[in-house]
Amino acid sequence: MDVGIFMASGGRLRAWLMIPPLLIVGLGLGSHAWQQRAQWQLQKTTALSEVLPPFIAARKDAVVLFESFKIAEGGELGSEDQLISFLQDMAQKNDFLVDTVSVVSQQQQQKKVVPVLNAVVRGEGDFTSIELYINEVKTEQRLLSVNSIKIAQPTESSGGELYEVEIVFELLLLDDLKAFNGGL
Repeated sequence: MDVGIFMASGGRLRAWLMIPPLLIVGLGLGSHAWQQRAQWQLQKTTALSEVLPPFIAARKDAVVLFESFKIAEGGELGSEDQLISFLQDMAQKNDFLVDTVSVVSQQQQQKKVVPVLNAVVRGEGDFTSIELYINEVKTEQRLLSVNSIKIAQPTESSGGELYEVEIVFELLLLDDLKAFNGGL
């Protein structure tokens, strides 16, 4: 290389002296930033891999628990007709006189609300038959719970005291809950 080129132009000499260190520094900083980003992603992935397996196991356990709540004979109650029929059959079995059974609403709202089917049972019976009816319903269908009970004053009728009752049942819809949570 000819030294005269650099003596004629001071800018070329400065460029030849400055460009190599700037390239070295630029490549060094770039590779350091890339390394830091890769380490951060690795830490994030490692933390997720430590936390995720217990969550997956807990979700599987919850599904197994929900599946165990289904009744053995008829499967899960999923429709309004099945729920009404089930509640009427249990009433006949426990000497509870049902006036009306109506399905009020199916709640499938956005996040944080469990999908349920509400049924209102209006009827009358003595205190023992009401208690047996509620217990039998909850025993036979574990996904069905009592939301509220309204009992009116007893009416005098042939030989005993009958209470007018309004019971609101909530049926947890397991299949909708699975779909609501993204399925399994």
